[in-house]
Amino acid sequence: MDYDFQETFEKVILFFKNNTISYALIGAWASSFWGQPRGTEDIDFLILMSEDELRKLKENTEKLLPFKMDEEWEKYNPMARHCHCRLLSKNIHVDITLPKDIHDQDVLKRKILKKIGSLELYIATPEDIILMKIKAGREKDLPDALAIFIKQQKNLDIDYLRSWAKKLGTYEELNWLFTKV
Repeated sequence: MDYDFQETFEKVILFFKNNTISYALIGAWASSFWGQPRGTEDIDFLILMSEDELRKLKENTEKLLPFKMDEEWEKYNPMARHCHCRLLSKNIHVDITLPKDIHDQDVLKRKILKKIGSLELYIATPEDIILMKIKAGREKDLPDALAIFIKQQKNLDIDYLRSWAKKLGTYEELNWLFTKV
């Protein structure tokens, strides 16, 4: 793990721990852990807190964390301000997101404590990362979901995946993954 990333992870995880904030690593780092590594310039966390608590965190970021708010991101993403914030740690973006739907809430209930390098942290399950990736549906997300699906296929809870894909309206995308293995 790159030193700047290591240091950033340590600071964020310590902050979550000291403030008893339920979190799960998601995004490219989680995809890389469960599937195939790929480059990224940010770290993504799903956290359990209210919109008001997130607003207070934003207002007090520099007092609470050794990071800065990404004011530029805030300026150009007005529709996400209530449920997302982007912090800056040197050259690394730390994206913090509140649950947007019932599946995101389930992600936080199912998270798993894992060791990545010398760090112990909570990470979303491979099934939940697959579902989050196909739910997002960006160009880079389907290859991430497929890499996890292929690497973890013997360990995946297929019934869980199918059930949530039906609820989320992503059953076609999930079936596409099945055609690739």
